[in-house]
Amino acid sequence: MSRWLRRRPVARHIDRSFSYRAWMSGALAAALVGLLLVWITPFRAWEAAAMGLVAGACVLGWTWSSVENARRLVGPASGRELPDPRHALATWIVPFAFVGLAIAIVAYLGDRVSRSADDTVSSAPLAVAVVALLLAVIAILARYLVFLPLLYVTGLDRRNAVVVSTRLSQVSEFSLVIGFIGVNLGHISAGLNSAIIFAFVITALATPALFHHAHAVHDSLAGLLARLGFREPPSRQAGGNESYSLALLGFHRVASSLLHEIGRNRPELLAGTLVVDFNVNLHPRIAALGPTVRYGDLCSPETLLHAGVDKAKVVACTIPDDVLKGTTNRKIVEAVRQINPGAVIIANAIELDDAGRLYAAGADYVFLQRIETARAVEVAIAKALAGDINTHRETMAAAYGVPGPRDEVM
Repeated sequence: MSRWLRRRPVARHIDRSFSYRAWMSGALAAALVGLLLVWITPFRAWEAAAMGLVAGACVLGWTWSSVENARRLVGPASGRELPDPRHALATWIVPFAFVGLAIAIVAYLGDRVSRSADDTVSSAPLAVAVVALLLAVIAILARYLVFLPLLYVTGLDRRNAVVVSTRLSQVSEFSLVIGFIGVNLGHISAGLNSAIIFAFVITALATPALFHHAHAVHDSLAGLLARLGFREPPSRQAGGNESYSLALLGFHRVASSLLHEIGRNRPELLAGTLVVDFNVNLHPRIAALGPTVRYGDLCSPETLLHAGVDKAKVVACTIPDDVLKGTTNRKIVEAVRQINPGAVIIANAIELDDAGRLYAAGADYVFLQRIETARAVEVAIAKALAGDINTHRETMAAAYGVPGPRDEVM
């Protein structure tokens, strides 16, 4: 069944398991759910099945298009490896059957609430505001009840599952359309529809704060999630005899290219390289290149110590502050200097003034991507003005390889 479902993916760069066959199977599963729950709908059996089919097809299409957005929301995890196509059945049919059941239950409860609320949710501003706030809270909590388990079960680690669930907490504008139709059909009152509109506004205004504090939300919920069975990936403590020539703290695009260059020019260094990053989806591909990979949160000096950063000769952080979550290069430099006083620390700066602060914090070398890039472009411009751009391109390709065929982690 899995082999049949994974044929001809719609968009391989987004998800190899999403094919037209998987989409059709998910829609049929939603139709079956609608048919089984016909007793709580105002439709006849074939109408309920047809509504489930349409809803399933639309939800699957929307979710497929949101996969790329969700991957971007994860930050450094946006480059995580694609899901295993062998998990297509569990990834696309079972979760959406569960979502269909959850939607049906919410619809049933909403029908009961709306019937009792029609008399109470009038046009009174206070009543509308109270119900709108309640709906907004329920909508945000529903993300954790639906998306968090699905993301966690289908392979995303706990932190990223919470982050994505938090950043997708806004009420969809599609609810405004449903509310408008409900008013016209007499299913809900105008007051309840007003509450839905205000709930949409409340979650829209809350989205920037939730987006910014998504990692803090995970940290505050970590204890509760662990008790509920959502555990962090296991992290192995470094042995007493281990030592590393290089430790890379965090793994993003620059680190991906750096590992490629090390493997090309100094392959013997890969075996003595330690990579510490919380995105476990990247770990197998990194380890396949030769480095030791450990799960770790860069915000915690204790985690860096247990991971073995204190045993590295050179420690580098190539992730800029605007990508780092919950910490900065300066905090990382201070923590590394504390646990490994003899290490050579290389840090990344964004603003020109940041370089001085990083040197003061204990960094031995600070690079600014904007300056490094500007220098490379300036040389290319000079060669172009001299009429030697083709020679320059061939020289760079001979020295560093052609960018296209590079086999990198990200």
